[in-house]
Amino acid sequence: MVRILGYGVLLTASLLGGSRSASAQGTFPGAVAMGEALAVASVRRWEGTRAPRREAHERPPTAQRTCAGDVCIHGPAALRDQTRPLAEAGAAFIRFLDRAAFRSAPADGGRGGDDRLDIYLSPATNGVAAFMDAENAVRYHDSALTFGVADPRTCGAGLERCVLQAVAQARLLAMLPDEGDGWHEALSAWLLWRYTGRFGAHDEDMQAQFAPRFAPVERARSHSGSLLLAYVDARMGGDGRFIREVCELARQRTWDDADYRGSPDLWQALAVALDRGGERLHSILEDAAADRARMMLGSPSAVLPGVAPGAGPLAIVDGAELPAHTPPGPELGPFASSFALVDLGESAREGRRLRVWLRGEYGVEWSLTAIRLGADGEDLGRLSAPPRRGDGRSYLPVEIGPETARVLVAVTNLSHRLPDADEPFDPNGRAFRMISDFADDLADDDGDEGRP
Repeated sequence: MVRILGYGVLLTASLLGGSRSASAQGTFPGAVAMGEALAVASVRRWEGTRAPRREAHERPPTAQRTCAGDVCIHGPAALRDQTRPLAEAGAAFIRFLDRAAFRSAPADGGRGGDDRLDIYLSPATNGVAAFMDAENAVRYHDSALTFGVADPRTCGAGLERCVLQAVAQARLLAMLPDEGDGWHEALSAWLLWRYTGRFGAHDEDMQAQFAPRFAPVERARSHSGSLLLAYVDARMGGDGRFIREVCELARQRTWDDADYRGSPDLWQALAVALDRGGERLHSILEDAAADRARMMLGSPSAVLPGVAPGAGPLAIVDGAELPAHTPPGPELGPFASSFALVDLGESAREGRRLRVWLRGEYGVEWSLTAIRLGADGEDLGRLSAPPRRGDGRSYLPVEIGPETARVLVAVTNLSHRLPDADEPFDPNGRAFRMISDFADDLADDDGDEGRP
């Protein structure tokens, strides 16, 4: 009603001689100002979170251009012999993305010579990057005109994979300009894994998944979330459609000139879509942490066939020296995990239990999981403590028996809210310590009440 009244006042003023004519102002003093104020006041305002607008980047200089299908490769004259096969590989990857129904990048107005997607062989941070030419004012949702960059020196023999990931990042940036670079990297590395069987453009990208205090999808550029996306996809059918629909659900429309509307972002869309599909994000995070911990011991993934195991840091606890108290370690970021391996040795026997206490800092939920492993690394069973909101204490009694050689313990910071990949710093990192010892019969096991 206010909007109609405001527009009505403006229309009346214009009919009387123009929106700011002397006659209008004389007939209705202040009518134009009042109408403008009412019209502005009636416009909807976004009161939620905001994501920063992206700056437009100039395209790198180029000496020659080679095109195939829907992609063009620009590079120095010294790389002329490589641009044709790179363009053909990029075109084949675009056909794969089109078959998977991932939204294509809008035409860039011929900035690279025509409307095809342009990839430049030029220096780039981490070897691969995507940048925005300008915002796309034609689409209903927020969108951008983009190009990709692949660095021949950094990529070396993996230049083709760098070009493919640059293609994916440019398309994702065009589709989701309001999301952080961490999500673009994670999604593009996951798409590359679906296409080539390898996460990311570099061989070390998979090893990054096993880094200490691994946290999926941080604001800084990393591919750390690609493995989590693979777990989610496997749980929801394994054909890629679920992740694609989550991306569509996270698209925004910012109707004013302020920063991008920042909600729902991809974390929120992922959590809601999983809930509607009968799953929980926290459950998948726990399962993914347990599977990744076993992979760090050299076992193949139980969820993702073909993904190679990786080496990672594990705290080793000698069963002969129990009870043991681990010192408070560095903080775990939201959704990050840490692992400890209890080597039982001669300590395993019938009727004995390994008792594990977690003491985490307050303010977040903690996940505590224990996996019993046989002498050959076979999985003998898994036990998880229910996360406790507002209380960093958890307890697990693990029945070991003589067949159990080791117990793998995974601790995950489940935070108290979803992360935001656009934030420069998440204040929900927390430290923890772990206590472990043995109980030989039920009378000895006083549970969580027996520890301060």
